[in-house]
Amino acid sequence: MCIFTKRAIPYFIILISTLTTYANPASDIIKKANLAKHYAGSNLKTRIAMLVYYEGAKKPNKKIFNYIKKDVKNGGKQKYFLYFTYPPDIYKTAFIVHKHINTDDYRRLYLPASQKILMINGEKKQCPFMGSDFSAEDITGRHEQMDNHRILKEEMYSVTSEKQRLHYQTYVIESIPKIKEENTSKTITWVDQKTFLPVRKVFYDHFSEQYKIYKAILIKPINGYPTIIKSEMLSPLEETKTVFLLDVKNTYYNTDIPDNLFEDSSLRSPPKELINFNQNE
Repeated sequence: MCIFTKRAIPYFIILISTLTTYANPASDIIKKANLAKHYAGSNLKTRIAMLVYYEGAKKPNKKIFNYIKKDVKNGGKQKYFLYFTYPPDIYKTAFIVHKHINTDDYRRLYLPASQKILMINGEKKQCPFMGSDFSAEDITGRHEQMDNHRILKEEMYSVTSEKQRLHYQTYVIESIPKIKEENTSKTITWVDQKTFLPVRKVFYDHFSEQYKIYKAILIKPINGYPTIIKSEMLSPLEETKTVFLLDVKNTYYNTDIPDNLFEDSSLRSPPKELINFNQNE
């Protein structure tokens, strides 16, 4: 049970022949996409505004949290610290994630109202994150070894951003979990051939329905790293949407982040110099 619930063909042939030196060219593309999105820089410190649009609501439900990640090994173990500063009713709610590859992740949640630290089981990483359309796994990433991948095609993918139409030449990859999962039967990901960032991802349930659709709306370089500034996750079956907005002015790669930030003691009392307590978007 979840803790938080919500309301040109020829070129393609050349591509396949070119990548035959790899055991699985599709898996290699997904690995590069994972590195581009979740492992850019040795660490990252930023702030994110999360706007949740519920069905029938006139205004989104806004939440703001600090997002800090540190890579222990590129493409491997990572540590995450998330700390909410808005709205007041979830102020000081905090998460720690130690992401592993071959073992279960270490996940802890601090609820200030009860002053309790809760363990989050691995099966809950696909549950809605703080009432949003994103899951914890969407935020921290999924290792490519968990799925079987194949290239479906190449195509031009377009998205409207800031009143302009952006175009990406993409690889389209189908991924099927190696071990059957409760929610997802497969995903299809559009990976930008230039940056290798995933610009679109569709999640299918076991009835072949699209139950989540991810879109990268705006990508800009920060400190030389192509960074997704604005993204959204749609839930067509529930008619809800969540938008993530990165605070560009407060985004820093390769900063000094101490290891003790990712200990349980920081859930209740994180180092103040590392947290942005500003509640404005």
